[in-house]
Amino acid sequence: MNWPYYLNKYLYLFLFLLFAIFSCGKDNHIRTYRLPKKAIEISASATSNSDDEFKLKWKKPESWIEFDGHSMRLASFYVPYSKGKGELSITNFVGMSGSIEANINRWRGQISLAPESMENIMAVSKSYNGRMGNFLFFELANKNINQAILASIFQLENSTVFIKLLIDQSGLDEVTLEYLRFSQSLSKYEE
Repeated sequence: MNWPYYLNKYLYLFLFLLFAIFSCGKDNHIRTYRLPKKAIEISASATSNSDDEFKLKWKKPESWIEFDGHSMRLASFYVPYSKGKGELSITNFVGMSGSIEANINRWRGQISLAPESMENIMAVSKSYNGRMGNFLFFELANKNINQAILASIFQLENSTVFIKLLIDQSGLDEVTLEYLRFSQSLSKYEE
């Protein structure tokens, strides 16, 4: 049967509406599904032997609250101060895990600061001695957005330990001394 063009158009529209009406369910809620993640195989050389596992010990201020961070962290703490709380993380990476310049500039970017040269970065760094050895301390602050990062970098023989505190810039005066004492207290855990 050869239908006129305008009738074909209405026939298609009618069929589409019919399809839409009968394909919709009676329940009007959004459905969500959880799918299992695919397992990632890790070669034996990439895993660490529990005897060789890197562990630290420290003395934290009583007001700090430890919480479960993500798997890359050795530890995570909330650091309270009078107007809020900051988030501190301790991580350890084999080797240097990027240069000091790359890490500091990545952190600067996190608080909307422009990158700096290695010369300028080292000019504002301070060197401290702690139980685990010497470390570099950095205070990065952006007053325009009230964000700051305190960072300590321990360059050890086979790894680098980073302690990073993300906090409002207005809280720096309250927590910097505690942060430095905490950084100085870090040492390797010997069983």
